[in-house]
This record gives sequence, structure tokens and C-alpha cells, in this order.
Amino acid sequence: MAQRKLECVEMIQTREAVQKLDICGDKILVLTQNSVLKFSCASRSTQTFYRSKHVKSLAVYQGKAYLGCKDASIQELDVSVESNSAMIRIPRGGWMVRKQSISSIVVYRDWMYCAGAQVEGSALKDWKKRCKPNMTMPIPKGTSVEAMAVVEDFIYLNCSRSPSIIQVT
Repeated sequence: MAQRKLECVEMIQTREAVQKLDICGDKILVLTQNSVLKFSCASRSTQTFYRSKHVKSLAVYQGKAYLGCKDASIQELDVSVESNSAMIRIPRGGWMVRKQSISSIVVYRDWMYCAGAQVEGSALKDWKKRCKPNMTMPIPKGTSVEAMAVVEDFIYLNCSRSPSIIQVT
């Protein structure tokens, strides 16, 4: 922002439509239809991750990207920087959540919430231990969560059956 006015400094062109983007340090993570792309700020080199997983949602928290996939797994992508060289580690396995895809994932205050046919939430450390979720909220049959946000004690949901309504729970 220059002199309190928004100003375009640079444009980055992608080959696929962008569904969501997030920033992690000096990296720009872009969620497209089938993959997550990493852009290094200095070199603009691109790496593609989880192409076969069909990533549907993305959340970044404390240097890690959490990806909700069509196969119902959650992948953790560790993004770390050491002495000007970028290193990204992909974990060996994902955490299985349920049989339906994860259309939205949010991390808020050390808790991760994921949604699709239902909303589930637990502390991040519990997800990694593969414990059952601390919070489960069913969604009416035939409906899935399209978008979700979490602030304080409230979960805001936008569902497929009522796209013009935001539910507050």
C-alpha cells in the first residue's frame, strides 16, 4: 500500500484458475482445481504438490499448510526456510477424517476445523495423534459445507443447499 492507496506492484500469471491463495513467510501458496503450487518470492519458481490428492481446501498456520483432500485425508505441508534456500517437506501420510471430501478447513487458536458433510474440530495435536474429534456437528443430509470461518466461539458456515445464507453456530 502506497500513501493509503492500493497499488498493483506485480502480477503473477498462473495457468489454472485460482480457487484460494494464502501466504506463508515469503511463499505464496495457490490452490487450483487439482494441486497446490508454491511460488518463491525471489525467484518465482513453481513447485506442485499433491496433484493426485485433488486438494479442495487450504489453511496456513505457524509455517505449515493444512490441505483438505477429496479422498477425506488432511495433508500437512511443512514450509520452512533456512539461509535463503526454501525447503518444503511433505509428510509420509495423511490423517483420515471421514469418507467424504473436505471442502473447507480452518485453523484457529491451535484448533483445526474441517467440514464437508459434517463439521469436526479438535486441537491440532489431537489430529496428529489420530484421536476422535472433540467436536462434531452434523449437517442435514444431502447438504455439504462450501465455506467456513471460525472466530472466537462462533463457526460461520455456508452450505450447498442454501448458498445465499450464512449459518452461525
